Amino acid sequence: GNQSVGDESLPDGAPRFFTYKAKWDAAYRKKWNIRAGAPKDLDAATETRIAETARKAYHALQVTGYARVDVRVTPSGEIWVIEVNPNPGLAAGDEFAKAAARGDIPYETLIDRIVQLAATRYSSKTM
Repeated sequence: GNQSVGDESLPDGAPRFFTYKAKWDAAYRKKWNIRAGAPKDLDAATETRIAETARKAYHALQVTGYARVDVRVTPSGEIWVIEVNPNPGLAAGDEFAKAAARGDIPYETLIDRIVQLAATRYSSKTM
């Protein structure tokens, strides 16, 4: 249906679409009490369900290599896939690298792994 997802905590009158300002403008986020970033209080079962959902979305779209899957979890625990980005930014301060760091993968290791996977995939196609 037309049910909103992820905006249950926004005050009346707050915008219901998360725009450039909602992501990058700290004063705007503060004004509307918009929280961005990874939650800090997920239980292990929810984390597992998110990982499974992200893998399913990745495979359903036949993505290869690295990608970032953005999800939202509703207060009732439903997981919604917002975006599958097959070419997320790789700079150390970008969200992909930050997510890897939350998973205890240092930036240098992340980049090395992406290069190794690409080299393996490329060499298997040229043989």
